[in-house]
Amino acid sequence: MLRIYYGLAAALVVLLLVGTQLFPPSAVLGFQATSNFDAAFIVMTAGVLATIPANLVSGLYRARGLYGRTVGLQNWGMLVAYLVFSVLVQGMRVRREDRVLEAAFGQAYRDYRSRAWF
Repeated sequence: MLRIYYGLAAALVVLLLVGTQLFPPSAVLGFQATSNFDAAFIVMTAGVLATIPANLVSGLYRARGLYGRTVGLQNWGMLVAYLVFSVLVQGMRVRREDRVLEAAFGQAYRDYRSRAWF
């Protein structure tokens, strides 16, 4: 099964490379003035094409009755990613707000911050 996945992903990327040589994306889409547009287009599109077989594999699992396991694994991965992202974003937001409030209220805010639990 993994051989089919890699084969399909490789075939899609080869088609992408051949297509971009025949029809450069910068010329077709009107981005001739943008440097490295073709390379960026190829990298981004190849990434999308590499995930298409994963969706096909999910469909095969569904056909075999293993769809729930596939969805469960995807949900756990997304939960972990969400938690990590939330902690990072909230940490940056709190530090930025802390600087703004300290600049606005000075010593009164520092006194409040020493009494607060967070």
